[in-house]
Amino acid sequence: MDELSIDNQWEKIVESLKEAAQAAVGYNRKKKEQWISESTSGIIDRRAEVKISIDRHEHNTTCTAEYLDDLKAQ
Repeated sequence: MDELSIDNQWEKIVESLKEAAQAAVGYNRKKKEQWISESTSGIIDRRAEVKISIDRHEHNTTCTAEYLDDLKAQ
C-alpha cells in the first residue's frame, strides 16, 4: 500500500514539474524550412518527365540524348 502511495506522489511531482515548465518556458516549436529550392524541384520534375518519355519510347534516341544532356547540365 505504501508503494502505491509513493508511486502516486511521484506521478504528482512529475506532473507538477511538467506543468510548471510549460507555464514558465512553453513549448519550442521549430519552424520548418524548405530544404530544396524551386529550381532544384524544377530540375527533378524535368528529369522525371524525360525518364517517363524514354520508358515509353525505349528505342527513341532523341529522348535518350535529351536525358543524357540534362544529366550533363547538372
